[in-house]
Amino acid sequence: MTTVPGAARLGGRARALRPWGTTELTGEGRPTIGITATPARHGPPLSRPVAGAVIGFALRWPGQDGGVLWISGDTVLHSGVRQVGERLRVDTAVLHLGGVRFPITGPLRFSMTARQAVEVCRLLRPRTAIPVHYEGWSHFREGRAAIEAEFARAPADVRDALQWLPLSRPVPPRPARPPQGGDQRLVGGVAALEGLACPVRQQVALHRVQPLHVVTDAPAHLETVALGPDHVLLAVDADRRLFAHVGPLPARAPPAREDVVVEECCEVVVTGPDAEWLAAYTRTLVEEGLAACGHNLAGIRSIYRWDGAVQDEPEARVALHTRRSLVPEIVARTRELHPYDVPCVIALPLVGGEPRYLEWIAAETRPPRN
Repeated sequence: MTTVPGAARLGGRARALRPWGTTELTGEGRPTIGITATPARHGPPLSRPVAGAVIGFALRWPGQDGGVLWISGDTVLHSGVRQVGERLRVDTAVLHLGGVRFPITGPLRFSMTARQAVEVCRLLRPRTAIPVHYEGWSHFREGRAAIEAEFARAPADVRDALQWLPLSRPVPPRPARPPQGGDQRLVGGVAALEGLACPVRQQVALHRVQPLHVVTDAPAHLETVALGPDHVLLAVDADRRLFAHVGPLPARAPPAREDVVVEECCEVVVTGPDAEWLAAYTRTLVEEGLAACGHNLAGIRSIYRWDGAVQDEPEARVALHTRRSLVPEIVARTRELHPYDVPCVIALPLVGGEPRYLEWIAAETRPPRN
């Protein structure tokens, strides 16, 4: 099982899989293993011609009680990896880490860092997270100590998922997740209750509950909760399925067209190491619908204090025109793409402008995902 270019080179019985493609392994007297290819990118944007195509693998077989076994593959954290958390329930995650860097490419990463591994676990919530691909090669820049330190700072459920595999020794599986009703994932992350009342129109987090998972009959173990006329009761089981709600679910009305400038539009300023990198970054955000456009300015001079000394460096600058509601996603995407440890990303409000241009900004950007 490999990528399309890999199968073309190998020939024979090699099976080519594109991201989200599926196939099965069958054998007489053996359980069938379903395999789904997951997106991966072995480096920064535009690195595929050099690093090659890569994929991860999600494995299913009869009797799995907590979700798939997911092997990330050699990838950095990017939007394709985030899709795994949206489309799959992961029980065990095998994470290719190491924070790979090469002298010739400077600060650019070609595999996940320990910090990105923690973020992946926060998204996927696996029962077990197994680090691999972090020792034995000179281009690995983060070993076991760095991984342990990052997970030690993570929330308890992420921290407890970490599992090291000693060489040549079998490790027994961890206990299965509690059955329905034992470990509820609820509105706002409240884990001790089976229901939580919240006011209508209040924005609440449902931990990636999918609309198609909604069922009509609530389990019998739910306790009775008194509700006021202005409240909605939501209950979510351990599988992240919304299994009961009383009253209409909250909804946001779209902003009126005349309120676009006030509610939706802003300018986001980002600086980068050079004009070429910044142009590729801008194109990525425009293609992904995070910005309608970006006005790039090359040849700026940045004077700033860093590590106790005043720095004087050439840089480039872009002004992105986008929705205010997309700023958190732009910040997160910039952290993923940017070679700097602390990139400059600031959002500036607009006080007015050509109405048709502002409407164009709103029309050419996508709604926020959260």
